[in-house]
Amino acid sequence: MKKEIVMWLIIAVLVVGLLLGTQKAETMAINFDGNGDRVTFPTVAAWNNLSTMSACFWTKPTTLPDITTAYDAAISKLKDDGSAGWIIAQGDISIYPVTDTVVIAVGYASAPGHWFAPSSSLTVGSQNFVCITMDMSSDANNPTIYINGAAVVVTEGETPSGAYSDDSLGNMHIGGHPIGATYSIDGVLSAPRVYNVILTPEEVMLIYTGRGRDNVRRGLVWCPFLNGAAGLQAFDGATLAAGNTIVDPCSGAVGVPAGSPVGVGETYLR
Repeated sequence: MKKEIVMWLIIAVLVVGLLLGTQKAETMAINFDGNGDRVTFPTVAAWNNLSTMSACFWTKPTTLPDITTAYDAAISKLKDDGSAGWIIAQGDISIYPVTDTVVIAVGYASAPGHWFAPSSSLTVGSQNFVCITMDMSSDANNPTIYINGAAVVVTEGETPSGAYSDDSLGNMHIGGHPIGATYSIDGVLSAPRVYNVILTPEEVMLIYTGRGRDNVRRGLVWCPFLNGAAGLQAFDGATLAAGNTIVDPCSGAVGVPAGSPVGVGETYLR
């Protein structure tokens, strides 16, 4: 009898511990200020010259400024001079005009291509899930853009020409790009991922409905969780310096912050 009581007490303690641990669990994010903030992950072979690619992330914009001349880069695999690779940006495109949208620009040998989602695809101050799939093996292909799990109408703003540009010298960036301060987003970004496959609509919806707590791992090559940084006991509210590096568990690459991005305890995706 005593043994049974002890056993049940141990089980009760374990269950309570698990519940408390679950309650304390937090998804982290990074707040970028739109003025040169970014985190840069030095390139690894698994990301270079992907013929098929899916890039997904959650974004909570503070503002969505005009990106007609300088893209606000949420995620990019782009050379530092912008000459090769791809970039996913968010904001307005005044030359069309389109507002509160998502843009993907892809470098090809003769002419780059860029495509965008409709106006009001993104909502300022709210969490938006973005996932873009692209087959870059031919300049005749167009991307699919998903907003909050659903595919949207895609408009081609510039028609690409030639073979996909060699992006092997381009690093992976979140929140901004070193080409200039105006390439930084203004807002919170969380749970970025890049896959080397075209995700299915069902997989995209699963990531969205699961708020990132899914098991979609097919072809996953880059997945920084943004759940802490070197040298910090508390991530939420901390300004990230260059020494506060972030490890990508999918590839082992180490991201280095630049500017003054701030860690965020993101409760929406808990």
